[in-house]
Amino acid sequence: MSFILRRIAFYLAAAWVSVTINFFLPRLMPGDPATTMFARFQGRMRPEQIQAMRKAYGLSDDPLPKQYITNIWALLHGNLGISIMHFPTPVTKVIGQSLWWTLLLGGTSLFLSFLLGSFLGVLGAWKRGGKLD
Repeated sequence: MSFILRRIAFYLAAAWVSVTINFFLPRLMPGDPATTMFARFQGRMRPEQIQAMRKAYGLSDDPLPKQYITNIWALLHGNLGISIMHFPTPVTKVIGQSLWWTLLLGGTSLFLSFLLGSFLGVLGAWKRGGKLD
């Protein structure tokens, strides 16, 4: 039982570190998604639109600890925000659209690797001391 609890604690800690890095890294880099979108539209956006985009992406002038807590709260409620590449589509919708293809590809590769690994294992066990052993 303690092994399972240690594993759960490890995965929870790894998830927390991952979320924390993914929160702070973009905020420590120069620029933001709204500025990137502004550059892509080559100045055809008004300042109000840029502010609305910053708000949609969860960027505010609040202190970083408050932004971090708001971000964690949103993640715990399943709100992953707005996609930058597929603006203004929510990230959960983008993931949902690609999930079945990802599962199909992963399942197919798992099945093929199981068959190939089992076949090579049988061949290696069949001829002891051979090249495959």
